[in-house]
Amino acid sequence: MSKAELRREHYMKKQRLHKTIKELRAELKKTKPADDNVRKHIQLLLHEIDALIDEPGEIPLHRYQQFLERLRESARHFEASHLSLTSAVGRVVDALSNMGI
Repeated sequence: MSKAELRREHYMKKQRLHKTIKELRAELKKTKPADDNVRKHIQLLLHEIDALIDEPGEIPLHRYQQFLERLRESARHFEASHLSLTSAVGRVVDALSNMGI
């Protein structure tokens, strides 16, 4: 695969990730958790996702890996009480994984 094709593939994956994050945001707005800590936790995760995506230059792999672990823990935490949030977080994890992170 040429460098141009690799860049295009990475760009397309990043676009899908942005779409998935928007879906997670929409799911968050729809969800009315009994616990405000749940909402704050998801908002902090979204803020961190945005910071990682918008950061210029190469981001160290270990930073992505740490973030992915926090997302996975969040999904397990929400699994019982917020299935739709669990699914949305899982889609973001999948999108990041598809980017090779």
